[in-house]
Amino acid sequence: MKKRILCGVAAAVVVSAAYAVLAYAAPAKVTTGDKDGDSIKSITGEVVDLWCYLDHKGHGEGHKQCAIACAEAGNPMGIVEKGGQIYILMGGKKHQPGRDVMLKKMAQTVTVKGKVIKMGGLQAIYVKSTS
Repeated sequence: MKKRILCGVAAAVVVSAAYAVLAYAAPAKVTTGDKDGDSIKSITGEVVDLWCYLDHKGHGEGHKQCAIACAEAGNPMGIVEKGGQIYILMGGKKHQPGRDVMLKKMAQTVTVKGKVIKMGGLQAIYVKSTS
């Protein structure tokens, strides 16, 4: 009886390890939204610093000064749509942080246009314009 239990546990461990290896070894799926790979979309939502938003849902006008301080310290920024979708904000120019483009819009609801990338469970928007 013990032998059967040990064999079952060993088989479960081997199968779990194989799934873990396959999950990490599989190439990431990149989605840009259209056939040409150039997906310019409009996203409307609140600009937040992601550290506070993810840690304790810090957002809104009452959290603005803290959010600006966090972003100036180098924490990433995002835009949160009304339905809860979160996009990491990236600058539209090569190697440009989203902070350079969006810091003055912190805690405001804005519409941004740019290239949307989805990869490995994350989604980001490379901001081309704001309104």
